[in-house]
Amino acid sequence: NGEIQWKKKIDNPILGEIKNIDIFGNNKYQMIFNTASKLYLLDILGRNVSNFPANLSSKANNGVSVMDYDNNQNFRFLIPSVNGIMSYSKSGKIVVGWAQPTQVNSVLGDIKHIVINNLDYIIAQDKKGRLYFYNRKGEERHSANATFGKIENVQNLCKKWRTIISIR
Repeated sequence: NGEIQWKKKIDNPILGEIKNIDIFGNNKYQMIFNTASKLYLLDILGRNVSNFPANLSSKANNGVSVMDYDNNQNFRFLIPSVNGIMSYSKSGKIVVGWAQPTQVNSVLGDIKHIVINNLDYIIAQDKKGRLYFYNRKGEERHSANATFGKIENVQNLCKKWRTIISIR
């Protein structure tokens, strides 16, 4: 009916989009988003979930991307920052062993995840159109010197990507 159900005070403007996830796998969805300094996870009543908000270790410059590599609710939250892409677990802690890869320019839009021949590819695009390909540890899997226009979805990305690297 258009009435405000709840309000939440946050530290700074939201970066990127608010995303809905089912972090507990119980068909009850939560909202995840970030500001420059915090990662928020709220239930549908606007209450903080678990250890959230989590303080970010570096100033974010874009919104959170949600990864569930094996579709088992073992979420990873990737957040582009001034010091590289940060990875947080569903408990709001920085992921140990993540390389926190850096890009030449700041990341544009969501970071994507695809699997080809049982290999994970975490794909980021910077604001100048360069693509970055990482594995689950944040280590570079492939490099690409070509630049592209803004890539909206993974299907278009795969079509364009196959033109610059060969997949075995």
